[in-house]
Amino acid sequence: MDIMNEGIEKSLRETGLGSNSTIKKKAKKLEFNNDEAIANVVSELGGLKPVISKAVEALGSLMGDLGDDNNKQAALMIEIGKIEGLTRCEVIDAAIALVDNESKTRLFYAFDNDEDRCYFVKSVLR
Repeated sequence: MDIMNEGIEKSLRETGLGSNSTIKKKAKKLEFNNDEAIANVVSELGGLKPVISKAVEALGSLMGDLGDDNNKQAALMIEIGKIEGLTRCEVIDAAIALVDNESKTRLFYAFDNDEDRCYFVKSVLR
């Protein structure tokens, strides 16, 4: 803090605010006030740590959910693509129609053969 003290003393001398001892006292007081202000800021920032930790945790959870959604969407696209008799465009359109409708997606997976799945997909696309 000597560099800071010297800077404060120099500034006070340049403004003509008193004798050397007065300047040193004022510089010490300003240094103490600065140290106290810095300590207050550090304390306030430390209080934000739990809030920041929760936000980071929530963001991580959200990213995990997005990853899960992407995996589910990819799996759905693959399953629809396995159905014979569907064009590539029908596969994409069906994936778009099913991905946002969880009940239809569950119903699609409930069918155990391509013929039923093909009929279901074509009915969804109508």
